[in-house]
Amino acid sequence: MAKNKENDILIKIISLIMSFGLWIYLTNVENPTKTVRINNVGVRLVNTESLSDQSLVLVPGQTITVNLSITGPASTVYRALPTDFRVEVDMSEYDLVKGINELPIEITLYPQNVDITKSRGLEATVRLDDLVEKEIQVSSEYTVKAAEGYFAAPSSVTPSTVKIKGPSEYVEKVTKMMIRGSSEGLTEDLNLPVDLVPVDEGGSVVQYVEATPEAAQFTAKVYRTKSVALNPVTTGTMSEGLSLISLTPVKQSIVIAGPDDLLGTVARIDTDKINLRGITATGSFLVPISVPDGIHVVDGESSVEVAAVVEVQGTKDLKVEVKTLNLGEGLEASVTPASVDISLRGPQSALDAIAEGSLFAELDLSGLEAGGHELVPKVRLPQGIVLEKLEPENVSVTISITAN
Repeated sequence: MAKNKENDILIKIISLIMSFGLWIYLTNVENPTKTVRINNVGVRLVNTESLSDQSLVLVPGQTITVNLSITGPASTVYRALPTDFRVEVDMSEYDLVKGINELPIEITLYPQNVDITKSRGLEATVRLDDLVEKEIQVSSEYTVKAAEGYFAAPSSVTPSTVKIKGPSEYVEKVTKMMIRGSSEGLTEDLNLPVDLVPVDEGGSVVQYVEATPEAAQFTAKVYRTKSVALNPVTTGTMSEGLSLISLTPVKQSIVIAGPDDLLGTVARIDTDKINLRGITATGSFLVPISVPDGIHVVDGESSVEVAAVVEVQGTKDLKVEVKTLNLGEGLEASVTPASVDISLRGPQSALDAIAEGSLFAELDLSGLEAGGHELVPKVRLPQGIVLEKLEPENVSVTISITAN
């Protein structure tokens, strides 16, 4: 049984060798005429620059091929490859339209002894689109980061718009021309060309679009920084019956940046004027800040929080002793009356802090000679306290020479 199988295999091998030998004989000795099909022969498009004269452009990504039928000696046609042929379409010879165009081909190169008659008159399918142009805005996703102690001012891009052109299918997808990139640790100005990238609404890159110019100039100014105090500026007066105890920024200082010659002139940043009439209770509020031209706020604040402490005003009546000051040597003085009544107004907490006997009505006797004098006493008051009434307003002082 095994011997029969071996015989079958041997017969098949001999048959194969005889068939191959016969094929060699027929193709090389007899060499009969054969017709074969050569598939996927690439088509070259020439004079494509003429398309722009018709406001057209090739649809990107298309592969243009034809299938040729050739006749000739078997030894030649069986060895023929698609690369042995040059097939062309002259784009300048036809009136073309957007969409599909069936255009006659010309076979300009093929192997010797091959008849291409059956392939004459073939057409290639060429897809065209409208060539469109439009102006588009330039946007920036280029990020800059200054070194410690420096600040990168808002950047600029030149030009702000560019012209793009290409197949309408792709040009209409473009919503902006984007520049992308990053620079870190900057201590000096940045000025460099950056490629322009066409992107769609979702930020994806759009292919097959040509921009003029192809790059934009990206510029960022870099300045030194410094910290300065915040200064609340006020106008007007408090409403009657109210006292402003304090008005202070919640954030005591702010970091600014700018050209060295200008930065050196800025000692503080003022707020816009705060109308005291509008402050009626303790609390905090935002106030715009006044930043000089050419100066940048590093954290970008345009306003600061200011805290106000407000108290209701009250009144307090006291009887205070009259005291004399600066009496000349060798003189003595008697005062009538010995005390006066005063009425005070101010924040209630400040009034409550004034103890009996802590205030005096003072008479300055500097330069006065012996005799009678009518003087207005002065009362030294804590900050924020106002003298509403003094009674009597005048005090009689009699100065005499001291007896030896």
